[in-house]
Amino acid sequence: MKKITLSTLSRSQLMRQYVIKKLLKKFPLQINYFLKPNDGISYHPLIGVKHDEEVSESIIYLSQYFPNCFLDVGANIGLISLEVATFFKKIICVEPNPIACNILRTNTLLNEGNFEIHEIGIGADNELLDLYIPKGNLGGAFVLQKNEYSAQELAHKDGYQEFNSSNYLVQTIKVQNSVDFIKDNHLNDESSLVIKIDIEGQDGKFIDTLMTVLERHFEKKSIAIVFESHNLEFPKKLQSLLQKYDYDVYNPRIKTTPNMRMPIIRRLLKFLQGEARELQFWPIMTEMHPVYRNFICAPKDLLMRQRIDS
Repeated sequence: MKKITLSTLSRSQLMRQYVIKKLLKKFPLQINYFLKPNDGISYHPLIGVKHDEEVSESIIYLSQYFPNCFLDVGANIGLISLEVATFFKKIICVEPNPIACNILRTNTLLNEGNFEIHEIGIGADNELLDLYIPKGNLGGAFVLQKNEYSAQELAHKDGYQEFNSSNYLVQTIKVQNSVDFIKDNHLNDESSLVIKIDIEGQDGKFIDTLMTVLERHFEKKSIAIVFESHNLEFPKKLQSLLQKYDYDVYNPRIKTTPNMRMPIIRRLLKFLQGEARELQFWPIMTEMHPVYRNFICAPKDLLMRQRIDS
């Protein structure tokens, strides 16, 4: 019998394998996912935690008032769309990253919901552009051309000290004019809309388009937008533009109880008593911690505190 010596597993590798195995047994996934274990966006679902929970819970809350259609612009592998799928009649996913889009198709096939997938980018013109995909974070893919963020800001967002093209996979993608996309897919005819936008520095341009093409929805208060921004410039601009429709822009946060400064005691209390959670919508302030990068634009009377079941 021939024997081949393999590399010895270190104590840290053995411990990691053991912990992951136990966690996956302790926290079984509630949704069928195909995940890339060493990718940044897959970390939370692998340990039984929701990805961007304040976003998915906000969208679920808004679905009570806008149940018809959910448009996920920058859907990635579908974590948010799958979380909220049962709350909407129709889900439209837009994802230009071909690697992520293949996983998105698999994930939507494994779950219930009326999904429609578009493997394109949305922009100002119909064109072909280069998409930069961080090797360790499929969710961080971006188009450098005409981006609201500098190359340095985009690199920092993905955990790099400086922008270096060797840290990225580059794919040429098809970009469709955003006005054409909205009209071609009859979004201007939908009775209600919730739109999530996470397109890495192109968010503001797309929201500007929404305001011109879907003005009737703002007038009727039949639309809400959830978006990401790594600075406060655009949320403040949007806030001023939408005052005439009685809309406002808020920052969603999940408050947990117990919440104290001593982490060891806090963890012990949570294990013993459980953790109460509450979704809150905070007015945007002059200065905000960088961790608060998600925002909600909706009619003022809807953005009230909402309890999340513990």
